[in-house]
Amino acid sequence: MTDVLFELKGVLKVITSAQDDQSGVVVATRFDNFIATTKTKGNIMYTLPVDKKVGVQISYVDSKGNPAKVDGDVRWEESDKSIFLFEVDPNSTQQMAGTIQPQGALGQAQLKAMADADLGEGVKPLITLFDLEIVGGEAVAGVITPVGDPEPAASGKKR
Repeated sequence: MTDVLFELKGVLKVITSAQDDQSGVVVATRFDNFIATTKTKGNIMYTLPVDKKVGVQISYVDSKGNPAKVDGDVRWEESDKSIFLFEVDPNSTQQMAGTIQPQGALGQAQLKAMADADLGEGVKPLITLFDLEIVGGEAVAGVITPVGDPEPAASGKKR
């Protein structure tokens, strides 16, 4: 495992931890009491065909990797609603699950989950990000197109 710490005047810390393919990559950004953490297995960005939808859920852990709770419901936000919409599962506890539904446009966007990590009276924002790329669906046809301008053929040679 390789750890990298970037610190700017003791205020902003970006901590990355590269791990093996099984455990993925963890990126935590800390600014005073604000912490944004992302953990992924394999690829950093999830690829979803435009003609599919996918369910997602969030879970929280403490600094030692133990399951942890958050205060209140999780709030979700899409970075670009023309690319996808997120619908919370009405049966999920604390709104911790839902479905990503592509909207027709192809491209990259981000799903943000916001929670209160402080189980007391205060508020300690915890933001988790999910990077997503909506791509074309399964290929059903091919198209062959010319590349460049026509050029003179070599004379006298036949196949």
